[in-house]
Amino acid sequence: MGNVKGAIVIPARYASSRFPGKLLEKVGGKTVLDWTYQNCRKAVEMSEGRLEGPAIVADDELFDAVLDANYDESWVFATFRSPAARNGTERVAWYAQDRNGVYSFDFYINVQADEALLAPEAILKLLETPGERTTLARMMGDSEIDDENVVKVGVQKGYAAEFRRASSDFNIWKAHVGAYLWPRGDLLAYAQTKPGGEEEAKSLEQLRRVGGQRCYWRVHTVPYEQAPFAINTPEDLERMKEWVKPLDMHSTVATKEQQARLRWHMKNGSTITAVDDGKQMESMLK
Repeated sequence: MGNVKGAIVIPARYASSRFPGKLLEKVGGKTVLDWTYQNCRKAVEMSEGRLEGPAIVADDELFDAVLDANYDESWVFATFRSPAARNGTERVAWYAQDRNGVYSFDFYINVQADEALLAPEAILKLLETPGERTTLARMMGDSEIDDENVVKVGVQKGYAAEFRRASSDFNIWKAHVGAYLWPRGDLLAYAQTKPGGEEEAKSLEQLRRVGGQRCYWRVHTVPYEQAPFAINTPEDLERMKEWVKPLDMHSTVATKEQQARLRWHMKNGSTITAVDDGKQMESMLK
């Protein structure tokens, strides 16, 4: 990869049609936005000098809310107030504009602010193809197939064939994860391109044609526990509270999501009560 270098940028806005103000909701003593920021910061630390940041690019309402609340989290000092934008990618493009070269990088990783449980390892997966527009996906849970809050990506031969909010085929469709790697030129071209009818109808920014190439995205698949779900609704916030809560392993862990939670807690060093039967632990991790 040579001397190619990028930056992580988190576009954030206060307004949300499904859950306004969600980024300032607290889970485990930290805001949703701080969870995202801290995971991105760990990715930068683990990147061996390939990444800088993270920076947060916020709309007026969120920026003012942060200042008014007197937050003392470290991400306050990395927050920029951006002009009006139609979506997060346009906010990242604003950050990337050449202001005396201060924020000029070869590529930018856009991590959506509500991806509070996105693991640093998953973010670093994007670095495998720094010269291509790249995004992430994971396997879907049974309850997500018809959930329009979960964006789906149809993956064929390692590339995205389509994005939609409803799907029907487990063999092709996976859950899209809100993280993108943009080569600088493509990102700036995106911001200069008007959204098309399909992008506006589906409210999916990744459908915009750039250079005449629709849905030209390489897709890397990550394990479920590295990107379990984004915080789209109040119900997701409650799920996250359960996700980060220490597990009581005296009760049998059965569902795929609970197994993923177990792996997540083991990876992150969270407190887990003793397991009476060693075979129980072994069976849960299969």
